[in-house]
Amino acid sequence: MKKPLLLLDMDGTIRKPRSTSKFINTPEDQIPINGAIQAVQHFHKKNYLIIGCTNQGGVGAGYKSLDDCIEEQQITLKIFPEILKILFVQILMEIN
Repeated sequence: MKKPLLLLDMDGTIRKPRSTSKFINTPEDQIPINGAIQAVQHFHKKNYLIIGCTNQGGVGAGYKSLDDCIEEQQITLKIFPEILKILFVQILMEIN
């Protein structure tokens, strides 16, 4: 049986910095956005396959390490156990 797919952007959609920073700077500097846990649970109960997606330009720019980025995603998966996996891009790209 095929399942519907839900691709979720992470930052600013289901999680935000715990601190007053614009971006999550450490793996622990994250909290769910109000209503995000319930929304993810809703789609999980509807039998959606849920995948997280995130651009981690801070790794490419040198603001955080790849290890911290991976740990950040692992913590997010603990907060949102319904998310099967999180895919991320770490390259800082410029488009002219």
